Amino acid sequence: MKTNKVTGLVIGRRSLPNQDRIIVFFSQELGKIILLAKNIKKITSKRLPHAQTGNYLKVVFSERHNYFYLHDTELVSAYSQIKKDLIKLNQLYLVFFVLDRILPERQPEILSFNLTCKLLKQLSQKQLAEKDLADYFSQLLMDLGYLQEKSNYYEIIAKIEEIITEKIPAFII
Repeated sequence: MKTNKVTGLVIGRRSLPNQDRIIVFFSQELGKIILLAKNIKKITSKRLPHAQTGNYLKVVFSERHNYFYLHDTELVSAYSQIKKDLIKLNQLYLVFFVLDRILPERQPEILSFNLTCKLLKQLSQKQLAEKDLADYFSQLLMDLGYLQEKSNYYEIIAKIEEIITEKIPAFII
């Protein structure tokens, strides 16, 4: 059983009926991966506070039977300046919603990861204008091969909804 150690972003999570949770993790080295965090909801779990959406973490995990199992986490940044402001938080969730739906699993996306980290640094400092989000999503879609040239915000959102074949929830936009 090989142990891996990578740094990246928690872009989503889902609860399972027992003490487990699925964590959607985006790293530069591996791209988007799904981590199974066994017993993370136990009151004594040291991993639980780290596994929040939007946190930048160092994680240790292993692969067994084609699944990734989370072992340990270390918080690098919680992006607390973003999480204190409701508008910034909505912008963060919009970005992560799109990343979760659009990124392929287990495929390194170095340009997309670096672009997202740059956006999060911007978002930590100030709320983003529609133009900033349009530029980010345009570049993301161009890097992933879905778009040829930059577009405005509403055209980009329509293109994303077409690609992921679902509407972006209204409370996020």
